[in-house]
Amino acid sequence: MTPPDRPAPFSPVRRRWVAYLDAGSASARHRRRIFSVVEEYTPEVEWLGGGRFYLDFSSTVRLSGHPLDSLVRLGRRLLRGGFACSAGLSLNKFLSRSAAVRAGEGGAFWIPAGREGDFLEEMPMGLWPGLREEEVRFWRSLGVERAADLARVDLFWVRRAAGVRGVVMSGRARGFDPRPVIRRPPGEAGIREPFGLFPPAFKDEKLQRLARLAGSLRERYGRRVFPFPAAL
Repeated sequence: MTPPDRPAPFSPVRRRWVAYLDAGSASARHRRRIFSVVEEYTPEVEWLGGGRFYLDFSSTVRLSGHPLDSLVRLGRRLLRGGFACSAGLSLNKFLSRSAAVRAGEGGAFWIPAGREGDFLEEMPMGLWPGLREEEVRFWRSLGVERAADLARVDLFWVRRAAGVRGVVMSGRARGFDPRPVIRRPPGEAGIREPFGLFPPAFKDEKLQRLARLAGSLRERYGRRVFPFPAAL
């Protein structure tokens, strides 16, 4: 995995650093091997299925330096173990996965802080993660060729055209994706990544997501955010 250029020096300001790692299809034994390596770089690793993972580097920045450096080291280590990966790094799940799609197989793409809008301005709908071909054709028929085009459409018309799913997409086209990375080790079967906030099952995981969101809102806005039990 070749590291993209980035400016220096790096100042570890408080922000989210989420990576998406795709090592392709992987057997149960291989994905456990990948997970054991990945969690050495950050404890917050969410397995999606196969060799696909989300990683949250936000809590490791001060100890390990720029997350891009950690991600490159991780990619090289996995490559030595026989796993070629594509990876993306940005401030949330949607942008990091979009960056990985942009990077292509075996590549790495980083969206620098403050450049998310530039990335979305150039991102064609055909590279939208998880978007089916018929959905791409639907949006193009409405004149939406790029993610930024969708962000410029009034939410009233987006909802009329595509319902709640369209409203969620509109938020992501603006760079908004509040879904936290929840630690999930590999299991026997992958979990379909939810389009919205919540996973399709597991009540305790839903509560973890809400607790993490409440914590981030308290950090951003200060007081009077709905509290969750500390044990969560």
